[in-house]
Amino acid sequence: MADETQLMFSQEEQTVSKQSKVLCQLSAEEISKIVVDLVRYLLIMSQKKLPIKRSDINKTVLGDKSRGFDHFIEMAKERLSLVFGMELIELELNSKSYILLSEFQDHPYLNCYSAGKTECSLLMIILSFIFMNGNVISDNQLYDCLRRIGIDIEFHHEVFGDVENKLKKDYVRQGYVEYSRVVGAEPVQHEFKWGLRARKELSKLKVLDFVAKIYGEEDPSNWTSQWEQANAENAPNES
Repeated sequence: MADETQLMFSQEEQTVSKQSKVLCQLSAEEISKIVVDLVRYLLIMSQKKLPIKRSDINKTVLGDKSRGFDHFIEMAKERLSLVFGMELIELELNSKSYILLSEFQDHPYLNCYSAGKTECSLLMIILSFIFMNGNVISDNQLYDCLRRIGIDIEFHHEVFGDVENKLKKDYVRQGYVEYSRVVGAEPVQHEFKWGLRARKELSKLKVLDFVAKIYGEEDPSNWTSQWEQANAENAPNES
């Protein structure tokens, strides 16, 4: 029994060592891209309502980085939950097959009432980009930011649907976002700001906490200017 236990720990140590070696060879930007690609793949495959096999993930997404699977899948799980309101679960222990489920509980940062966590997550992403860009962001800048995390407003999204319609119509009508033309700009430009409802309902400290989790930062105060602004403001929802 002791020999079996020792062998088990030895195998685990070897696995961790191999993963660490893979990760050490990658930059933070490369790791982030792999996670974005992995999340996009999981979202697309989930539409088929069939189990997603680890072997397919390795073949299609990770390739020669497959030794870092456990690390990448954990990062993808966190982003799927936080950003998309989805939960990735393994069908059975060591089955190496996964399914993606919607999480219907309330969003931890924003009260969207009956809209659901997924809808709130998209809104939270957009409001975060606006705040982190200095409380105003051009339409093209915002679209670029969204594309970097796998959301292209020109295409129907697997989870969020018609993002452009939500952004320019639904969220504007609900008072979460202000969308206006930049006066005097040539060619014509538009910009986004927080709407009145967002300013009343959402604490910017919570936005920083949300952003920190997405980027794997432990300390939101690393974004100095946003941290100072968030603390200086009297946020209604701050507890």
